[in-house]
Amino acid sequence: MTFSFTNRRRRGVAVAALAVSVLLAGCASARLERAQELVGNPSGPKEFDVARREPLSARAHMWTALALLRRNGATTGDIQLAMSGFQTAARLAPDLWEPLVGLAECRYRLGQHDEALAALAEAIDRRGEIGDLALPLALVSYRAHRPELARLAYARAGSPTGASGDFLARAYSGTQRWKPAPIAVAAPAKPTPDDERNLLIEAYMIRDARAASLNSGISLLDSLAINFGGSLVNYSYGDTGDASQGNVEVTLTGVSYSMNLATRDVGRISLETSPLVLARLGKPSKFIEGGSVLIVPHGDDSDPIERDVGVSIVVTPTRIGPDDVDLTVELEFSKISAQSQSEAGRGASLLNTEKTRVEVAVRVPYDRAVLVGSMGELVRTTGGKRSIVAIPLPGNSSKLAASSVKNVLALISVRRPDGDTRPPTDEADLAMRLFGVRLDGSGGAYGERPSDTPDPDLGAILARLGG
Repeated sequence: MTFSFTNRRRRGVAVAALAVSVLLAGCASARLERAQELVGNPSGPKEFDVARREPLSARAHMWTALALLRRNGATTGDIQLAMSGFQTAARLAPDLWEPLVGLAECRYRLGQHDEALAALAEAIDRRGEIGDLALPLALVSYRAHRPELARLAYARAGSPTGASGDFLARAYSGTQRWKPAPIAVAAPAKPTPDDERNLLIEAYMIRDARAASLNSGISLLDSLAINFGGSLVNYSYGDTGDASQGNVEVTLTGVSYSMNLATRDVGRISLETSPLVLARLGKPSKFIEGGSVLIVPHGDDSDPIERDVGVSIVVTPTRIGPDDVDLTVELEFSKISAQSQSEAGRGASLLNTEKTRVEVAVRVPYDRAVLVGSMGELVRTTGGKRSIVAIPLPGNSSKLAASSVKNVLALISVRRPDGDTRPPTDEADLAMRLFGVRLDGSGGAYGERPSDTPDPDLGAILARLGG
């Protein structure tokens, strides 16, 4: 009997130990997953799985964006990724208005209230009727300092109850608590000569290193094409002497989204650097990823050699226009190889750092980015229709069933010159467009301040619609 009891006790201890180990393993797994999220999670967030499986489905991108927004403690980065997902969904399906509501929520949560109002108004345009978007439109309009537009939306909402309805009722009760500041009409500024205007130029260096089969997932260039609707072209420069150029436009907020969409368990995509410089017409600006390396070819520290190793981009603005700029871009990267040499009976290895240089001329719209080149191996062929085809595309495809790819893609973005800003949303234009009413100036004072506006809760609308 004692023997039987001891065995049962040992079995109980073993079961308890096993249970504890399972629980600890679960905790460790949770801690590891959280740690991966904090450092960027190189395998990509789980929310992107749906969009990877159906990259051309607008609803897949919308679900991906919603999942990012619904994360516990969603960060600014999560919201920006979600915003790009909603933009992709809205572009892929122009008949869907729901992604624009999600875009408006992202803009609102980032404090971009004017942009949120514009997105919500576009959603109503696509929908064809205001419906249950009337109350959210009233709240977003009031928060964006458009109180008379908010008054029209509030009236269309039909005297809603609850905190939001009470807030708007107080806002239009006649009590004077806030009065919009008069809009000062500034005298037209003297135009600045093009050669004195500053441009903000940012370079993105994206590394794509992987060993994968062709059917293992979606690549970086594929995801850029899906996200931004562009036909990605990247021409090689062979020995034939023929000149050719091409560019790809992508919006800035979508770079990180595309990287997450492209990342797979078997791949690694990382943003190496994104330096920002001020540039002027005709003045070159240089970006470099790498540095100067001191090489000692002999073991006695004699005859040291200093070489620049890495990727460099030189950007020179050649024209500054109202909507875009013309740039000359020089892309240069190192090809490193070792060479053995013998001198005075001593053997040594000399590091050769040959340079490969590509120069292109591109036109870049403001607030967008252009793919100016890559370190990938490209083959240029001419078809029967004299069309130029690049095979393989860098990081995109290969003639083989499997490939090992290590590329650095270079993206260039341009911000508007100093003093050039986009005009704010026109309240009178929106009132006529959405309600067919002409606004007759300011409504005077209001009973609530815009900063106290309740949250419009646009996410609840998406949830009711099934997301």
